[in-house]
Amino acid sequence: MTVLGPFSSKKHDREISNLVPFDLECTRVFGSIKSNLRALGKPTGEVDALIAATAIVHQAYSQ
Repeated sequence: MTVLGPFSSKKHDREISNLVPFDLECTRVFGSIKSNLRALGKPTGEVDALIAATAIVHQAYSQ
């Protein structure tokens, strides 16, 4: 069986160390994002909010 996707290459072994944790601070920011968007009448998906919270906490965004 052939496995396709991001985990099927040797490149994955080098990139695994670049993962960032989703920690307690991320959960707080996630809740804030979800709450604020819901209050504005613009709810977002769970995954989008998780990615945004992680990027904000770990300063992984461009200004």
